[in-house]
Amino acid sequence: VALSSALRLLCWHLCPLSAVLSSLPSQDCSLLTEKTAAKWKGKKVAREGCSLPGSSWEERYVNAVTPLSRLPYREQLQVKYESQRKILQALASHLEELDIDAQKPGGLCCPLWPVVPLPVINGYRNKFTFSVNRGLDGNPKTVGLYVGTGRGQHRTRSWVENCWHGVGGGKALLCGHTMAIVTFHPQELGQEALATQKALLKEFFACGPRTVCALTSLYFQESAMTRCSHEQSLFQLLHGEPHIFEEVLGLKFHISPDAFFQVDMGAAEVLYQAAGELCQAGEDTVLDICCGTGTIGLSLAHQVSKITGIDVVEDAQWNAAFNGEFRLAFHSGKAEAVLPQLLSSWEDA
Repeated sequence: VALSSALRLLCWHLCPLSAVLSSLPSQDCSLLTEKTAAKWKGKKVAREGCSLPGSSWEERYVNAVTPLSRLPYREQLQVKYESQRKILQALASHLEELDIDAQKPGGLCCPLWPVVPLPVINGYRNKFTFSVNRGLDGNPKTVGLYVGTGRGQHRTRSWVENCWHGVGGGKALLCGHTMAIVTFHPQELGQEALATQKALLKEFFACGPRTVCALTSLYFQESAMTRCSHEQSLFQLLHGEPHIFEEVLGLKFHISPDAFFQVDMGAAEVLYQAAGELCQAGEDTVLDICCGTGTIGLSLAHQVSKITGIDVVEDAQWNAAFNGEFRLAFHSGKAEAVLPQLLSSWEDA
């Protein structure tokens, strides 16, 4: 019933969080009040857990998952800018302690440009992942996000129900190039129960109330861990195509369920263009570590002599070949294992 209720909220992106969460019991979690949001300080917010008397589940949910969301977008950018400025000031001080003169105007160790805003701030996601696990009420079929730092039993593996309401807004309804992955953590569910859930999910999206989402791909995964790869636990295609496709800076990309890819294409284009302008590599070789689907390397390929990518590189290799780009060489494996070997072989380069 809990899962079914959560699924009904999928694509219902206009519903207020108070309506979704008002019935949930109270529990301590990481908090950031409206007042302190304006003074947000990076990691400190994520680390510090506290409980304010009378705070609703809506407030706790928003504070834990999207702590800056109450601020206007321009103010969010300013908060992030100030956070980075303080980091660079601290770094400059550390360098000074090492007798390295790195002070620039403003006490920073390097120039800091304004934060570049997103071109679209709603309805942009191309990929969604949802976890189903034991909820606060003990129900093993609760959809949500981990909340808290994991310290103390009262916050370990605690969940907030119904993160699904945002799916189906904007792109998911209009373009259809959207992948959803539902991961069950089946410690208390037998194979028969999981088979039932798979059938319900497929019906719900393929011919039920949420066909309006027009999902390109719907995947199911069983996992005893918070997150695991396809090799550790297979992604099972329930509905649609095995891959989604996206275009970035005139390049086309093929995306598998476990391949890393930016969920916001407009933002990715801005990011990669800025990287290209800063890079100005010329005849150099660029090392693209944890290259994912190869987006950064491919976007820079036209201005460098060679790019070497490291990761699980099946998608990256396909994308390079599809886009007719042969200046990319790929090494498959974990970066921490592959990179030292590569650097050792390039000692004289």
